[in-house]
Amino acid sequence: MEWHKQRDDPPEIADELAYKCGDAATEKELTGSYFPNKNAAQFLNTLLQPLVSNSGQCPNRASGTAPELRNQLEDLYPAMVMNIATDNVDGGNITRFIQLTEGYIYPAKTGGWIKRVALVENQEMPTLKQYLGSIPTLVMNGTTRLPKPIGADTKVFVANFQAPAPPTQAGFFFFGTELLNPCMWSTDSDFMQAPYFPGNGSDAAQCPGCKAHQGFLRAFNSVTNTTGHKNNILKAWKDMSNVPPEQVTRVLCAGFSLGAALATMCGPWAKATFPNAYVEVVTGGSPRVFNPAAAVWYDKNIQNVYRIVNNKDIVPSLPPATLGTMQYKHVGSPIFLDRTGEALPGEYMAFRGERPEWYTGSIGDHVSGYILGVKQAAECTVRP
Repeated sequence: MEWHKQRDDPPEIADELAYKCGDAATEKELTGSYFPNKNAAQFLNTLLQPLVSNSGQCPNRASGTAPELRNQLEDLYPAMVMNIATDNVDGGNITRFIQLTEGYIYPAKTGGWIKRVALVENQEMPTLKQYLGSIPTLVMNGTTRLPKPIGADTKVFVANFQAPAPPTQAGFFFFGTELLNPCMWSTDSDFMQAPYFPGNGSDAAQCPGCKAHQGFLRAFNSVTNTTGHKNNILKAWKDMSNVPPEQVTRVLCAGFSLGAALATMCGPWAKATFPNAYVEVVTGGSPRVFNPAAAVWYDKNIQNVYRIVNNKDIVPSLPPATLGTMQYKHVGSPIFLDRTGEALPGEYMAFRGERPEWYTGSIGDHVSGYILGVKQAAECTVRP
Protein backbone atom coordinates (compact mmCIF):
# COMPACT_ATOMS: atom_id res chain seq x y z
CA MET A 1 0.00 0.00 0.00
CA GLU A 2 1.20 3.51 -0.73
CA TRP A 3 1.22 6.49 1.58
CA HIS A 4 -0.80 9.11 -0.28
CA LYS A 5 -2.41 12.46 0.18
CA GLN A 6 -6.16 12.32 0.63
CA ARG A 7 -6.36 16.10 0.86
CA ASP A 8 -3.94 18.80 -0.20
CA ASP A 9 -4.12 21.10 2.81
CA PRO A 10 -2.40 20.30 6.12
CA PRO A 11 -2.74 18.82 8.62
CA GLU A 12 -3.15 15.57 6.65
CA ILE A 13 -5.06 13.87 9.42
CA ALA A 14 -6.88 11.40 7.15
CA ASP A 15 -3.62 9.90 5.85
CA GLU A 16 -2.02 9.74 9.27
CA LEU A 17 -5.01 8.03 10.86
CA ALA A 18 -5.17 5.49 8.01
CA TYR A 19 -1.45 4.68 8.03
CA LYS A 20 -0.48 1.03 8.47
CA CYS A 21 3.00 -0.18 9.31
CA GLY A 22 4.92 -0.71 6.08
CA ASP A 23 3.02 1.77 3.92
CA ALA A 24 5.47 3.28 1.41
CA ALA A 25 5.86 6.83 0.17
CA THR A 26 4.72 7.80 -3.30
CA GLU A 27 6.97 9.54 -5.80
CA LYS A 28 5.20 12.81 -4.96
CA GLU A 29 5.94 12.42 -1.29
CA LEU A 30 9.55 11.40 -1.88
CA THR A 31 10.10 14.62 -3.80
CA GLY A 32 9.06 16.54 -0.70
CA SER A 33 8.50 20.28 -0.38
CA TYR A 34 12.16 21.23 0.16
CA PHE A 35 13.96 19.64 -2.80
CA PRO A 36 13.30 19.66 -6.56
CA ASN A 37 13.69 15.89 -6.80
CA LYS A 38 14.27 12.86 -4.63
CA ASN A 39 17.88 12.45 -5.80
CA ALA A 40 18.78 15.86 -4.36
CA ALA A 41 17.13 14.98 -1.06
CA GLN A 42 18.86 11.61 -0.88
CA PHE A 43 22.23 13.12 -1.79
CA LEU A 44 21.99 15.76 0.93
CA ASN A 45 20.88 13.17 3.48
CA THR A 46 23.84 10.92 2.53
CA LEU A 47 26.23 13.85 2.81
CA LEU A 48 25.03 15.06 6.20
CA GLN A 49 24.15 11.78 7.92
CA PRO A 50 27.72 10.93 9.06
CA LEU A 51 28.16 14.43 10.49
CA VAL A 52 24.87 14.17 12.34
CA SER A 53 25.48 10.63 13.62
CA ASN A 54 28.98 11.44 14.86
CA SER A 55 27.99 14.67 16.63
CA GLY A 56 27.39 12.90 19.94
CA GLN A 57 24.05 14.70 20.28
CA CYS A 58 21.78 12.25 18.51
CA PRO A 59 19.87 9.35 20.06
CA ASN A 60 20.98 5.80 19.29
CA ARG A 61 18.50 4.37 16.82
CA ALA A 62 19.98 0.86 16.87
CA SER A 63 17.82 -0.31 19.77
CA GLY A 64 14.60 1.35 18.61
CA THR A 65 11.98 2.95 20.83
CA ALA A 66 12.27 1.73 24.42
CA PRO A 67 9.47 -0.71 25.36
CA GLU A 68 8.21 1.41 28.26
CA LEU A 69 8.08 4.45 26.00
CA ARG A 70 6.18 2.48 23.36
CA ASN A 71 3.59 1.60 26.00
CA GLN A 72 3.30 5.22 27.04
CA LEU A 73 2.94 6.41 23.45
CA GLU A 74 0.09 3.93 22.98
CA ASP A 75 -1.66 5.63 25.91
CA LEU A 76 -0.90 9.12 24.57
CA TYR A 77 -1.88 8.38 20.97
CA PRO A 78 -5.63 9.12 21.39
CA ALA A 79 -4.76 12.49 22.96
CA MET A 80 -2.57 13.35 19.97
CA VAL A 81 -5.42 12.41 17.62
CA MET A 82 -7.73 14.71 19.59
CA ASN A 83 -5.09 17.47 19.47
CA ILE A 84 -4.71 17.36 15.70
CA ALA A 85 -8.46 16.90 15.21
CA THR A 86 -9.01 20.16 17.10
CA ASP A 87 -6.85 21.89 14.49
CA ASN A 88 -8.62 20.16 11.60
CA VAL A 89 -12.11 21.60 12.06
CA ASP A 90 -13.27 24.74 10.31
CA GLY A 91 -14.76 27.38 12.57
CA GLY A 92 -14.90 25.09 15.61
CA ASN A 93 -17.20 22.52 14.00
CA ILE A 94 -18.13 20.22 16.88
CA THR A 95 -19.68 17.56 14.64
CA ARG A 96 -16.47 17.31 12.62
CA PHE A 97 -14.39 17.05 15.81
CA ILE A 98 -16.54 14.21 17.17
CA GLN A 99 -16.35 12.40 13.82
CA LEU A 100 -12.55 12.60 13.73
CA THR A 101 -12.18 11.38 17.31
CA GLU A 102 -14.84 8.68 17.14
CA GLY A 103 -13.54 5.35 18.38
CA TYR A 104 -10.62 6.83 20.32
CA ILE A 105 -10.72 6.56 24.09
CA TYR A 106 -8.51 8.40 26.53
CA PRO A 107 -6.59 7.15 28.38
CA ALA A 108 -6.21 4.42 25.79
CA LYS A 109 -6.60 1.47 28.15
CA THR A 110 -8.86 2.77 30.92
CA GLY A 111 -10.61 5.85 29.57
CA GLY A 112 -13.74 6.62 27.61
CA TRP A 113 -15.05 8.26 24.46
CA ILE A 114 -15.84 11.93 24.13
CA LYS A 115 -19.53 12.27 24.91
CA ARG A 116 -20.35 15.98 24.82
CA VAL A 117 -18.43 18.98 23.52
CA ALA A 118 -18.88 22.71 23.94
CA LEU A 119 -16.99 25.38 21.99
CA VAL A 120 -15.68 28.31 24.02
CA GLU A 121 -14.36 31.29 22.10
CA ASN A 122 -13.28 34.75 23.15
CA GLN A 123 -12.67 36.94 20.13
CA GLU A 124 -11.52 40.53 20.37
CA MET A 125 -11.38 42.01 16.89
CA PRO A 126 -9.21 45.11 16.41
CA THR A 127 -10.61 48.42 15.23
CA LEU A 128 -9.33 49.92 11.99
CA LYS A 129 -7.28 52.41 14.01
CA GLN A 130 -5.70 49.61 16.03
CA TYR A 131 -4.93 47.66 12.88
CA LEU A 132 -3.27 50.59 11.15
CA GLY A 133 -1.30 51.36 14.29
CA SER A 134 0.04 47.83 14.37
CA ILE A 135 1.78 48.07 11.01
CA PRO A 136 5.57 48.46 11.38
CA THR A 137 6.74 51.88 10.27
CA LEU A 138 10.11 53.52 9.75
CA VAL A 139 10.16 56.75 11.74
CA MET A 140 12.20 59.83 10.92
CA ASN A 141 15.28 58.93 12.98
CA GLY A 142 15.71 55.67 11.10
CA THR A 143 14.47 53.28 13.76
CA THR A 144 11.70 50.79 13.21
CA ARG A 145 8.55 50.83 15.31
CA LEU A 146 7.59 47.27 16.12
CA PRO A 147 3.95 46.25 15.57
CA LYS A 148 1.68 46.21 18.60
CA PRO A 149 -0.40 43.11 19.31
CA ILE A 150 -3.94 43.58 18.07
CA GLY A 151 -7.03 41.64 19.04
CA ALA A 152 -7.19 38.08 20.28
CA ASP A 153 -9.06 34.93 19.36
CA THR A 154 -8.90 31.98 21.74
CA LYS A 155 -10.86 28.81 21.01
CA VAL A 156 -11.26 25.76 23.24
CA PHE A 157 -13.24 22.54 22.99
CA VAL A 158 -14.52 21.60 26.45
CA ALA A 159 -15.24 17.87 26.48
CA ASN A 160 -17.04 15.46 28.79
CA PHE A 161 -16.01 11.80 28.46
CA GLN A 162 -18.42 8.87 28.61
CA ALA A 163 -18.27 5.25 29.76
CA PRO A 164 -16.18 3.35 30.48
CA ALA A 165 -14.63 6.56 31.84
CA PRO A 166 -16.57 8.16 34.67
CA PRO A 167 -18.61 11.29 33.83
CA THR A 168 -16.21 13.18 36.08
CA GLN A 169 -13.44 13.18 33.42
CA ALA A 170 -12.95 16.52 31.67
CA GLY A 171 -10.95 17.52 28.62
CA PHE A 172 -9.84 20.98 27.47
CA PHE A 173 -8.57 21.07 23.87
CA PHE A 174 -7.01 24.38 22.84
CA PHE A 175 -6.95 25.43 19.19
CA GLY A 176 -3.73 26.18 17.36
CA THR A 177 -3.09 29.17 15.11
CA GLU A 178 -5.46 29.40 12.15
CA LEU A 179 -3.65 30.41 8.96
CA LEU A 180 -5.93 33.31 8.05
CA ASN A 181 -6.69 34.52 11.57
CA PRO A 182 -4.69 37.72 12.29
CA CYS A 183 -5.82 37.78 15.92
CA MET A 184 -4.19 34.40 16.57
CA TRP A 185 -1.00 35.50 14.82
CA SER A 186 -1.10 38.56 17.04
CA THR A 187 -1.12 36.28 20.08
CA ASP A 188 1.88 34.35 18.76
CA SER A 189 3.92 37.46 18.00
CA ASP A 190 3.32 39.16 21.36
CA PHE A 191 6.51 37.56 22.71
CA MET A 192 7.35 40.05 25.45
CA GLN A 193 7.13 38.61 28.96
CA ALA A 194 4.60 39.48 31.66
CA PRO A 195 4.43 38.52 35.37
CA TYR A 196 2.98 35.04 35.80
CA PHE A 197 1.01 33.80 38.80
CA PRO A 198 0.35 30.04 38.46
CA GLY A 199 -3.08 28.69 39.30
CA ASN A 200 -6.32 30.60 38.96
CA GLY A 201 -7.52 33.99 40.10
CA SER A 202 -8.67 32.81 43.53
CA ASP A 203 -5.84 30.35 44.19
CA ALA A 204 -2.60 31.72 42.73
CA ALA A 205 0.70 30.22 43.85
CA GLN A 206 3.70 32.23 44.94
CA CYS A 207 6.24 32.24 42.15
CA PRO A 208 8.91 34.95 42.61
CA GLY A 209 10.35 36.21 39.37
CA CYS A 210 8.04 34.10 37.24
CA LYS A 211 7.14 35.42 33.80
CA ALA A 212 5.34 34.06 30.76
CA HIS A 213 4.92 34.87 27.10
CA GLN A 214 2.59 37.88 27.15
CA GLY A 215 0.47 36.81 24.18
CA PHE A 216 -0.11 33.29 25.46
CA LEU A 217 -0.93 34.59 28.93
CA ARG A 218 -3.37 37.13 27.53
CA ALA A 219 -5.07 34.45 25.41
CA PHE A 220 -5.37 31.96 28.28
CA ASN A 221 -6.75 34.56 30.67
CA SER A 222 -9.36 35.51 28.07
CA VAL A 223 -11.13 32.15 28.57
CA THR A 224 -10.51 31.69 32.30
CA ASN A 225 -10.67 35.10 33.99
CA THR A 226 -14.11 35.94 32.60
CA THR A 227 -17.67 35.74 33.87
CA GLY A 228 -19.60 35.01 30.66
CA HIS A 229 -20.69 31.46 29.76
CA LYS A 230 -19.64 31.77 26.12
CA ASN A 231 -16.02 32.58 26.89
CA ASN A 232 -15.33 30.82 30.18
CA ILE A 233 -14.15 27.22 30.06
CA LEU A 234 -15.03 26.45 33.69
CA LYS A 235 -18.59 27.71 33.29
CA ALA A 236 -18.89 25.71 30.07
CA TRP A 237 -17.80 22.57 31.91
CA LYS A 238 -20.25 23.11 34.77
CA ASP A 239 -23.18 23.81 32.45
CA MET A 240 -22.44 20.84 30.21
CA SER A 241 -21.63 18.20 32.81
CA ASN A 242 -23.42 19.31 35.99
CA VAL A 243 -20.32 18.06 37.81
CA PRO A 244 -18.88 20.53 40.36
CA PRO A 245 -15.09 21.09 40.23
CA GLU A 246 -14.38 19.27 43.49
CA GLN A 247 -15.98 16.07 42.09
CA VAL A 248 -13.92 16.01 38.90
CA THR A 249 -11.52 13.04 39.03
CA ARG A 250 -9.41 13.52 35.90
CA VAL A 251 -8.54 16.47 33.64
CA LEU A 252 -6.78 16.43 30.29
CA CYS A 253 -5.28 19.72 29.05
CA ALA A 254 -4.23 19.28 25.45
CA GLY A 255 -3.30 21.31 22.41
CA PHE A 256 -1.14 21.66 19.34
CA SER A 257 1.07 24.64 18.38
CA LEU A 258 -0.50 27.78 19.91
CA GLY A 259 -2.95 25.40 21.56
CA ALA A 260 -0.02 23.55 23.12
CA ALA A 261 1.20 26.74 24.79
CA LEU A 262 -2.28 27.39 26.20
CA ALA A 263 -2.65 23.76 27.30
CA THR A 264 0.64 24.12 29.17
CA MET A 265 -0.84 27.08 31.06
CA CYS A 266 -3.95 24.98 31.65
CA GLY A 267 -1.98 22.59 33.89
CA PRO A 268 -1.58 24.86 36.95
CA TRP A 269 -5.05 26.31 36.39
CA ALA A 270 -6.64 22.85 36.34
CA LYS A 271 -4.72 21.73 39.42
CA ALA A 272 -6.02 24.74 41.37
CA THR A 273 -9.55 24.60 39.91
CA PHE A 274 -10.15 20.84 40.24
CA PRO A 275 -8.41 20.08 43.57
CA ASN A 276 -9.18 16.35 43.63
CA ALA A 277 -8.41 15.57 39.99
CA TYR A 278 -5.50 13.81 38.32
CA VAL A 279 -4.29 16.45 35.86
CA GLU A 280 -2.44 15.53 32.69
CA VAL A 281 -1.02 17.82 29.99
CA VAL A 282 -0.35 16.43 26.49
CA THR A 283 0.98 18.75 23.80
CA GLY A 284 2.42 18.61 20.32
CA GLY A 285 4.60 21.23 18.67
CA SER A 286 4.65 23.55 21.66
CA PRO A 287 6.59 26.81 21.62
CA ARG A 288 8.41 27.93 24.74
CA VAL A 289 6.05 29.57 27.24
CA PHE A 290 7.95 30.55 30.43
CA ASN A 291 11.08 32.21 31.68
CA PRO A 292 13.53 29.99 33.65
CA ALA A 293 12.07 30.89 37.06
CA ALA A 294 8.54 29.93 35.99
CA ALA A 295 9.85 26.80 34.27
CA VAL A 296 11.54 25.64 37.48
CA TRP A 297 8.34 26.23 39.47
CA TYR A 298 6.27 24.44 36.83
CA ASP A 299 8.41 21.30 36.68
CA LYS A 300 8.50 21.11 40.47
CA ASN A 301 4.75 21.47 40.95
CA ILE A 302 3.03 20.13 37.81
CA GLN A 303 3.56 16.47 36.97
CA ASN A 304 2.30 14.32 34.09
CA VAL A 305 3.23 16.84 31.39
CA TYR A 306 4.14 15.22 28.06
CA ARG A 307 5.58 17.53 25.41
CA ILE A 308 5.92 15.77 22.05
CA VAL A 309 8.26 17.20 19.39
CA ASN A 310 8.16 15.99 15.78
CA ASN A 311 11.53 15.65 14.10
CA LYS A 312 12.74 19.10 12.92
CA ASP A 313 9.57 21.05 13.75
CA ILE A 314 10.60 24.70 13.99
CA VAL A 315 7.94 25.87 16.46
CA PRO A 316 9.46 24.22 19.58
CA SER A 317 12.55 26.37 18.89
CA LEU A 318 10.45 29.53 19.29
CA PRO A 319 10.73 31.93 20.98
CA PRO A 320 14.52 31.46 21.10
CA ALA A 321 15.95 30.43 24.46
CA THR A 322 17.62 33.83 24.60
CA LEU A 323 15.80 36.78 23.08
CA GLY A 324 17.55 40.02 23.88
CA THR A 325 17.43 40.35 27.64
CA MET A 326 14.67 37.76 27.95
CA GLN A 327 15.12 34.05 28.44
CA TYR A 328 12.70 31.25 27.64
CA LYS A 329 12.74 27.64 28.81
CA HIS A 330 10.63 24.58 28.00
CA VAL A 331 8.74 22.61 30.65
CA GLY A 332 7.47 19.09 31.03
CA SER A 333 8.81 15.72 29.89
CA PRO A 334 9.95 15.96 26.26
CA ILE A 335 9.41 13.07 23.85
CA PHE A 336 11.40 13.45 20.63
CA LEU A 337 9.97 11.81 17.49
CA ASP A 338 13.05 11.22 15.33
CA ARG A 339 12.47 10.37 11.65
CA THR A 340 14.82 9.02 9.04
CA GLY A 341 13.93 10.10 5.52
CA GLU A 342 13.09 13.61 4.42
CA ALA A 343 9.61 12.65 3.21
CA LEU A 344 6.67 11.07 4.99
CA PRO A 345 6.06 8.44 6.14
CA GLY A 346 9.78 7.82 6.76
CA GLU A 347 10.74 5.73 9.76
CA TYR A 348 10.04 7.16 13.21
CA MET A 349 11.50 6.26 16.58
CA ALA A 350 10.86 8.01 19.87
CA PHE A 351 13.29 9.02 22.60
CA ARG A 352 12.96 10.70 25.96
CA GLY A 353 14.72 14.02 26.32
CA GLU A 354 15.30 17.16 24.30
CA ARG A 355 16.30 16.88 20.67
CA PRO A 356 19.58 18.54 19.58
CA GLU A 357 19.01 22.31 19.59
CA TRP A 358 20.28 22.68 16.04
CA TYR A 359 17.96 19.98 14.71
CA THR A 360 15.12 22.29 13.71
CA GLY A 361 13.86 24.58 10.97
CA SER A 362 11.04 22.64 9.31
CA ILE A 363 7.55 24.03 8.90
CA GLY A 364 6.51 20.79 7.21
CA ASP A 365 7.32 18.84 10.36
CA HIS A 366 5.03 21.18 12.27
CA VAL A 367 1.94 20.72 10.14
CA SER A 368 2.37 17.00 9.41
CA GLY A 369 3.70 13.93 11.14
CA TYR A 370 2.61 14.10 14.77
CA ILE A 371 -0.06 11.39 14.60
CA LEU A 372 2.09 9.36 12.23
CA GLY A 373 5.20 9.67 14.39
CA VAL A 374 3.49 8.57 17.60
CA LYS A 375 1.82 5.66 15.80
CA GLN A 376 5.03 4.45 14.13
CA ALA A 377 7.15 4.76 17.27
CA ALA A 378 4.57 2.85 19.31
CA GLU A 379 3.67 0.14 16.81
CA CYS A 380 6.02 -0.14 13.86
CA THR A 381 9.73 0.53 14.40
CA VAL A 382 10.55 -2.25 16.86
CA ARG A 383 14.20 -3.30 17.10
CA PRO A 384 15.57 -6.51 18.64
